[in-house]
Amino acid sequence: NGLQDMAVLHGALPERRAIPTTSKPGESCCGAACDPWEQARAAASARDHSDGCPICFQPLDFDPSSTATMLLSCSHVFHHDCIVSFESFHVFESHRCPVCRAEYQKQLW
Repeated sequence: NGLQDMAVLHGALPERRAIPTTSKPGESCCGAACDPWEQARAAASARDHSDGCPICFQPLDFDPSSTATMLLSCSHVFHHDCIVSFESFHVFESHRCPVCRAEYQKQLW
């Protein structure tokens, strides 16, 4: 259901698991491709980023050729250097998003 999808996307559920869908690979689901990274990118794109990076507050660069912006699996976006610095303070813990506290994977925007 849509509420459960949003909870999983934003890390509100303690256990992340695939949500069964009736769509086939490559078909659209929930307005975004079924790939979890495409869903995270769609959620991030819908957000207002006028305040910039949540860590340093400088503007974010959403140019696809840029290596300066990181997308987290929870759909929050940061400068690459900011999230790497943030992670360096949490050496012995699992990495959690500074905004929503969800555990995450990351990839370039």
